[in-house]
Amino acid sequence: HIPVLRIGISAYAGREYFILAYKERFFEKTGIHVKIVEFGSLEDAQQAFEWHQVDGIVCSLVDAMVVRQKASVEDPKIVLISSFHCHLMTPPNIRKLSDLRGKKIGVEINSFGGYVLAKALESEGLTLNDVHIVPMDPTAAFTFLNHKRVDGVVVYPPFSKYLRKKLE
Repeated sequence: HIPVLRIGISAYAGREYFILAYKERFFEKTGIHVKIVEFGSLEDAQQAFEWHQVDGIVCSLVDAMVVRQKASVEDPKIVLISSFHCHLMTPPNIRKLSDLRGKKIGVEINSFGGYVLAKALESEGLTLNDVHIVPMDPTAAFTFLNHKRVDGVVVYPPFSKYLRKKLE
């Protein structure tokens, strides 16, 4: 008997990948029996998770961390599926991640970019405490770099494409 993994979804970004994997029988092929439970809102899915009515939910990383705290889940398993790529963009004098120590990095707060920056720094033995985080809307990345308010920015398309063109 294969246990059923109940996953809550809502009309939330990211669910399309999960539904596609389900329709393509990805879970079944790996020996996992998944039951999708649809909810009208992310909040309803989160509450169902907190009340143990579902085993997991599809949500953003920030929402996963909030749910972890609220539901007192000590060892959550988070599967991260990103629909875009974050880019750390710096001037030419910053050639490697370790050069970021003590530098000001612009990043959209409570976004995937902060997570990417933390993981990138971790790969060099650094933490977010080793840099100065400057809250920044991605639309302001060029202005922040151009006026030297930051030494680097974490952005994603279409902002990274625009920034790359402006910096050339």
